[in-house]
Amino acid sequence: MAHYNWYPGHMAKTKRLLQDQIRRIDLVMEVCDARLPYSSRNPELKTLAAGKKHLLFMNKSDLADPAASSGWLSYFRSEGIEAHLMNASRLKG
Repeated sequence: MAHYNWYPGHMAKTKRLLQDQIRRIDLVMEVCDARLPYSSRNPELKTLAAGKKHLLFMNKSDLADPAASSGWLSYFRSEGIEAHLMNASRLKG
């Protein structure tokens, strides 16, 4: 039976680039989708950004369930991530 590598080369290259850049920064600002905040995040970012200040912005919060968003905010904050709700389509500037 053939063995297939599901991890595409462009993803491995991006991970290496992230590792290199994260060493040079003090703060990670991440944006995820408030409607599915857990699954819209990069699962490797937690490891890559270990020891860095981490801000998480849950975008499209106007389209997400308010009770669920409140629960997610509590969850992320309990994980040591400063989390905020936002709606980028309303930003001006």
